[in-house]
This record gives sequence, structure tokens and C-alpha cells, in this order.
Amino acid sequence: MPTAHLWAEDPTTLPMAAYALSCLLLPIGWTVHVLDHPRYCPRNAPLITYGTAIPAETRPPHIHIAASPFFGTAFGSPASVPGGPLHWDGDLPILFTGPPSDQRHDAAGRIMTQIDLLAGTFFLLTRYEEAILHGQNAEGRMLPLHAVAGREGFIDWPVVDVMRERLFGWLQLLGFPVARLQPWDRPFALALTHDVSHLLPTGPLSRWRQRHRRAATPLRHLDSWLDTEATRHIQATYFLPLRTTRTTWPISRSFRRQATRIAHAGHEIAGLLPRHRTDRAPSTPLTEQHPHTGKPLRGVRQTGWCWDAASVPAALAVHGFDYDCSLGFPDRPSFRCGTTWPFPLFDLGTRQPTDVWEVPMLCAGTAWLQADISRIEQTLTRFGGLMALDWSDAQSDGDTGYDGLVGALQASGHTLGSVVHLLSGFLAVLPNDLL
Repeated sequence: MPTAHLWAEDPTTLPMAAYALSCLLLPIGWTVHVLDHPRYCPRNAPLITYGTAIPAETRPPHIHIAASPFFGTAFGSPASVPGGPLHWDGDLPILFTGPPSDQRHDAAGRIMTQIDLLAGTFFLLTRYEEAILHGQNAEGRMLPLHAVAGREGFIDWPVVDVMRERLFGWLQLLGFPVARLQPWDRPFALALTHDVSHLLPTGPLSRWRQRHRRAATPLRHLDSWLDTEATRHIQATYFLPLRTTRTTWPISRSFRRQATRIAHAGHEIAGLLPRHRTDRAPSTPLTEQHPHTGKPLRGVRQTGWCWDAASVPAALAVHGFDYDCSLGFPDRPSFRCGTTWPFPLFDLGTRQPTDVWEVPMLCAGTAWLQADISRIEQTLTRFGGLMALDWSDAQSDGDTGYDGLVGALQASGHTLGSVVHLLSGFLAVLPNDLL
């Protein structure tokens, strides 16, 4: 299998640099092998070095990425967050730059760049700024206007994917074939999801309760979703509260009945994680068999799409989840993580990647219907990948547009399905030792 060989000047930055490079190479299925010294790179194999100076004893083909001060002494403090205004190199905002190098691309097969792709990728994928900065709303979600992407105007542009294109172009210049993986029948796959935090019977009292409770789902809305998906022969993921698996409340009995119905229709049931639930002791894993289906829960979403970058990845790994689907901005189609592809979460505490995958959120369904999506469609077609779209009553109110939304998505040529089905297809084509 194709392998990129990485050497970092500072050993303390090696786990972060290797993680960032692995994520950049995910769509083409390349693995990363860490070297103790550049001279150990096999002949004619791609060598990528990362540091403030070009190392000696390197031979082509060679890419040198100049390391910025991001991983230095200021790492973990607000001083490491890039300020503005940022400079742009074509369609790429430059988050971090390293010192200038004396050599550039030459006929001998060497490429030198001052743009720190590894620091920029790490910064965006780990939601690093959310771990050390304030500016969150009441649900714990970083507001777009406080994020660097919002301030600098690239929140609707997948910057990590642009960095990937730069790296892939350099590999091709050095003579290495680069081909994106094709896990689905179309370049881009979109997972359909529903958050059912409260399930209410239809009636005047329920309508009153819905107006005073966020994300309440009347039974008639659930009926409408299931009918639409059955008619169009598609599957979706339903995120149900984990608390309903361990209580005998009447509302829990209603959840059990409806969840059995959802499972019999072939849809995935995942966990909607209440706030502070990740603090629960791991002696009672949250992925225990769901009583509605008899199958373990593989995925989870944080209530309100909130996110604590410093603690959530580690907590999800401890409890045994396979994926999370929380990172996105509901009010507009955007790229909160800077990418359209799934990626493994990184634990900032231990500075190691986890086995939990993140499927980024694109937006809520009504935001897709109300926005001018022509540019978003072009972006998704250009970069490919897998994202999720949520349709729940917190956004849909009267629930009159879901059938039209699904019809428009099918007409656009995207692959639709549940999160676990589409993510499993992606993981199946990756090398076992990719990360």
C-alpha cells in the first residue's frame, strides 16, 4: 500500500504532526510511517519532513513543510490561536507559516513550503480553539462569529480539503499517482439524521408542550419521516435519548414502542447524549445493548450539537462509541471542522488520536432549503466525502418540507443513507493500519 514517510524535527510535535498528515492522506488511503531520521526513508519513497530547517541527508522525492511556532511554548494558550486578518494563497487561507527556506521546488524532486499545513489541519480538525477560548452559547456550542473561520470568512469553505489538494498536487509533481477513494456510488454521501429528544402524542396539550420545549417531536412528525423514507427507499439514523433505556417512565415506554418500529423499518438507532452524561463511570458503558433493537449503540450525538474539545473525544473513547456526529452549525450549510470527510477524533489531553470517528454535520434541513446552495453543491462535488444533515422539530416546526428536501437531495445525485451504513463503507476501503 502507498506510504508517506514522516520525520519531525521536534519529537514532542510528532504525535500531532503524524495525526494531521494521516488525516490529510485519508481520502487517498495512504498510510504514514514515522522515521527516526530522514536517512532511513526507503529509496524512491515519498519523504515528508517537518521542522524549522531543512534536514541534512535527505534525498528526493522530498517535501519539506516549514514548522510554525504553533506547537511551541504557546501551545495550549490563547496566544497560539491565529489572529487576523489572514493572508490568502489563492483559495487557501494561511493559518500558520513557518520560517522561509532557501530551496524551492526543483528538478531534483524536492518541494519546500512555508505554509504549515500540519498545524492548520490539526487546529481545525481538533476544534483546538474551542478547547481554550470562550464564546459559546448556552448549549455549549462555539458561535460562528467567535470562531476564526467565522471572523475570517471561510466558515463555508473546507480549508482542510484545500490543504489536501495542495499536498496531493505536490505528490503528483514528484511522480506519485494520487486517486481518491470511492466508497460510495457517488463522490459525495449525505447521512440523514433525526434528533428525537422528546416524543409527544398528537393533541392540543402536546402542541402547547412543543411550543415550550425545544426539539419536541409529535408522533405525527415521526410518522411523516418514516413514510417519506419508506416511499423513497432510503435509510436514516434516529438519535434517541440514552436515558430512555433505563427508566420506566410512561414517556420511556412510548420511546420503546416507537424505537422498535424504527428498527423494524431498517433504520439505525443511535444515542442522543444528555449534557454531562460523559461524566458517568465507564463501569456501565453507554454502548450497552439498546433494549429497542438488541444491538449495541455505535454512534452518538451531543445534545444541542454542543462540544467540549478538551474532554469529549476521550469520554467517547472510554465508553466505546464508534462515531460522533455533533460538529456543525445548524443555521447555515458550513464546515465547522474544515472538511467534508470523516476523520478520527484527537484527545488533546493525552495528545493521541482515538478510535472514535467524527462524521461532520453540514447543517439542519431547513437551512439547506432556505440557503443558496449552488456554491455548497459545487464544493461537495469537487471535494467529495461524507457529511450528515439533521432534520428535527427544533428546526422543522410544521414539518412540511422533509419530503421535498429528500427529493431535492436525490435529484442532486448524492448518495443518501444512515450514518453507520455510509461510514462503514468508508472504513471498509481504508487500510487496517492507516492510523
